[in-house]
Amino acid sequence: MSDTRRAPRRIPLGEGSITWVFPQLTDRDELVAVMDELRGADLQLGRLAQLVGQRSEARQADSPIPGLVYYRLGPEPEFPLTELTWEGWSDQLGVAARLWPPRSRRPGVREGPPWQAGAWIQLSCDVDPAGCTGHDVGEWVGSPVDSALSAARDLRAAVDWAFDVVTTQSEEALRERDPRRGHAIEPRARD
Repeated sequence: MSDTRRAPRRIPLGEGSITWVFPQLTDRDELVAVMDELRGADLQLGRLAQLVGQRSEARQADSPIPGLVYYRLGPEPEFPLTELTWEGWSDQLGVAARLWPPRSRRPGVREGPPWQAGAWIQLSCDVDPAGCTGHDVGEWVGSPVDSALSAARDLRAAVDWAFDVVTTQSEEALRERDPRRGHAIEPRARD
């Protein structure tokens, strides 16, 4: 008997189906409006990737995915959980965006409604970059919403917020927002 569980699959926005995230989305006009918002977020993330760099978890070395990806989890072919995600990293700065269903209605399956969107900005540690995973310096997280269009708009707003912060604030200004800047180096465990 073979195991049907597989590693998560990452599929570019344009190569997947929005009904993986919003299975109840059947109205054509609403589907077009949702995709318009997601394409706008995707374009903005492409611009952000150029600014931030793109050592992204959402890509493999031989196949870059510069924008939103469907992040599909669980046994194939059902993939009971699909989110939209993006991450971009440079040596100093990390930015992530995500749209996900925050709670489950059926055991083992997480699908919306509701959905929630957010974006996060992180800086590398100013004291111990090799030993510290980094410091959160900003986040935009929307409230859970029951509408696919509202969720897509929230993702777009989160991405626009991250783009605005990255393009208008210097690294020094972001560092000032870092509640952990200058922290003591934590001892490492010895083998």
